Amino acid sequence: MGAAERALGCLPEAAAHLSEVMGLAARLDDDWLAGMSSCQLGALHDQQGRPEKALTLYGTSLAFAEKIGCPRMISKTLCFTAEAHLALGRYAEVKDLARRAAELAREVGDVQLRATRLSLLGAAEHGRGDLPLAITLQREALATLTEHTSRPLEMEARRRLGRTYAAAGHPAEAERQFHIARSLAGPA
Repeated sequence: MGAAERALGCLPEAAAHLSEVMGLAARLDDDWLAGMSSCQLGALHDQQGRPEKALTLYGTSLAFAEKIGCPRMISKTLCFTAEAHLALGRYAEVKDLARRAAELAREVGDVQLRATRLSLLGAAEHGRGDLPLAITLQREALATLTEHTSRPLEMEARRRLGRTYAAAGHPAEAERQFHIARSLAGPA
């Protein structure tokens, strides 16, 4: 319920449910549940513009994921952590986290996680000023997607690619990516 409420924008309710789940997970000694709930609670703080608090919770989540040895959970947590570092302009950290997450995503065969990591790497390279590499990585992320991957992921990768094209002096291609991203959102 907490994750669903977070996705729907019901943040106080989500925080209450996720905090309750973290308490239950501790009492049940359930590392998977503790890891997932702390990651979701971190995402909630990140969504509210508190990336430092989110990073603390992502660290907790990562410790649980590594303890139980779940590569998919580790990779997802690394992605969330990288997003928080991206918001703080810490591009070197984003690159390190995204590379590690991409390896794990490849290991478990998760196409969506791999695309997310490539897009994060592209965003980090954009932030560091390597626009040609950023374009290559965003395009690779988009090429990884299938009809079964999420629209929000494709929208974000296209927005990032559009911003990079704009920064690189390619306004027509930037506009094309922004147009596609808007069309993916559906009618307004």
